[in-house]
Amino acid sequence: MVMGIYDFDPINIIKIFHLQSSKNLKNLSSQLLMEINILSKKSTYTIAGIFEDGIKKGLFINRRSIVLADIFWSFFSNVVLWEARKRLLMIIKTT
Repeated sequence: MVMGIYDFDPINIIKIFHLQSSKNLKNLSSQLLMEINILSKKSTYTIAGIFEDGIKKGLFINRRSIVLADIFWSFFSNVVLWEARKRLLMIIKTT
């Protein structure tokens, strides 16, 4: 699911992760912040549901699914940011 979202719209995912990891959040309108928070919560709960199903099937350790979702989302977002920065550095080095 997460990779499907990334494959569908990688540029916007990268922009959202950059935005969330910067100080620019304070410059956004309250409406846009609310929309970002709602989408973020939906994503986290969807991922938690996947973990919950996996826990019930014995595929994952028996821990709180929301915690596993937070860990997974943190890992995923940092990998995306890391890869985006690596590509940017490659572009800078070649110019």
